[in-house]
Amino acid sequence: MNMKMMMGAATLALLWAPDFAAAQKSKDTVRMGFLDPIEAIDFYFDPKPETAFTVRGVFTNLIDYDPEAGKLVPLMAESWKQVNDTTVEFKLRSDVKFHDGTPFTADDAVYTLKWLIDPATKLRFKANYDWMKDAEKIDATTVRVISHTPVAHGMARLAVSTPILPAAAHGAFKEKADFGRKPVGAGPYRAVSVDSNNGIVMTKFDGYNLGGKPNIGRFEIRPMPEVQTQIAHFIRQEVDLLNAVPKDQIQSMTANPDVRMTPSQAMAYHYFQFDAAGRSPNKVFKDIRVRQAVSMALDREAIVKNILDIGGSVKTMDNICFKVQQACAFSAKPPAYNLAQAKKLLADAGLANGFDLEITAQPETYELAEVIAGELRKVNIRATVDKRTMGTYRKKQTDGELQSLTGIFTAGGLPDASALLNFHFDGGPRDYTKDPEMTKLAEEGERTMDPKARNAIYMKAFDKLNEMSYLLPIANKPTYWLHTKEIKVIPGSLAPIGGEPLRIQWN
Repeated sequence: MNMKMMMGAATLALLWAPDFAAAQKSKDTVRMGFLDPIEAIDFYFDPKPETAFTVRGVFTNLIDYDPEAGKLVPLMAESWKQVNDTTVEFKLRSDVKFHDGTPFTADDAVYTLKWLIDPATKLRFKANYDWMKDAEKIDATTVRVISHTPVAHGMARLAVSTPILPAAAHGAFKEKADFGRKPVGAGPYRAVSVDSNNGIVMTKFDGYNLGGKPNIGRFEIRPMPEVQTQIAHFIRQEVDLLNAVPKDQIQSMTANPDVRMTPSQAMAYHYFQFDAAGRSPNKVFKDIRVRQAVSMALDREAIVKNILDIGGSVKTMDNICFKVQQACAFSAKPPAYNLAQAKKLLADAGLANGFDLEITAQPETYELAEVIAGELRKVNIRATVDKRTMGTYRKKQTDGELQSLTGIFTAGGLPDASALLNFHFDGGPRDYTKDPEMTKLAEEGERTMDPKARNAIYMKAFDKLNEMSYLLPIANKPTYWLHTKEIKVIPGSLAPIGGEPLRIQWN
């Protein structure tokens, strides 16, 4: 019996298992499967979505961003004030303790920020923190953060991707990358064990007093690098919560009344990118008419309905930012679906007979790329799909070889639209537009502190993105959590994976 038949039989068995939801609530333990093993609970050295989930359990930040209210809120810092355009002063709480019992003070905040900006500290996303010039201790509960220039997204960065480290515990490690294997934080969960082969165990920290008390007593997170392995473990009731299950498997699994699916939308989206700069050997997309024609040839509503959506949680997007993000402002929309106009534009561009096109597909977008290739054949575009791993995609991107791309971006969990413009239009290896005005607008928006003026800058940039058809927003990409009916996943987390330990509870 082949794997597909085995999984079909196993799923059928699942549908007839009346006691499927039994067991783990009585043990106060949620068992999870992650596709990508976690080497260490350390977002600085291992910045991937799965790591972010565990970091949000073990660590916490000076401030937080409330996705429901759309604003910054206190956390380890009880208040703050903008001293001037380059200086923010934080008043810290005096009742916070780390998991090892040591009190949190200004020394820990200053240590963390100074370590991040130290030239000797080598991190993959060091640029996320290069805007900071210094951190100063004023007294035991007061810290000032100083930037080189005005940086509008700096507070959002502190809120979502700058976990505070205990100075004593972290400083004791000669090799700082080892700290995440024995992490000490001040978050709602304490790391009991961290092993890339056997997984991670986190238990709730009773001393957590920053709001949102942990509801689950224990998380056991196991590495399971294949989806079918995850499904098999779920069916055998060896895991209770998964987050990377394909659409067809979700639909069959949730036929069981003891199984639930919860979509949670962070800031991830699907998009189709053109080589508008002509970096690759195929120069067709330097012509705006060709970019617009391809955009008009794609029935995004049908694509969403037929391959992306589950339960009405996926919608087409009019731009690449989300309203929950600061400075997400736009008025222009992408070209509407119109096959006749698409053909006319191609004819006007001298391409009435179409052209050959290679679509590079990131992981998780292979099916989307195949569907887009099929849609483009309706206007005589002969598209093939090059399915890539993230590593080989990055090399192809850097080498300037992408003719077009089906991609996914999570904005790094940053609730600020600057993450999107900086990702696509920074003038670097990812930039397949090379439009100096877009790069200038992105830079100007980052330096503008007044929200109204900043919105006007970003509206100009996001509108130009659509008017020039530099890339085509396809749809939002929620995380689909598959779980037993004992578990409740609260949507709305801005973490790249769309979830965090505090938002997982018992029903």
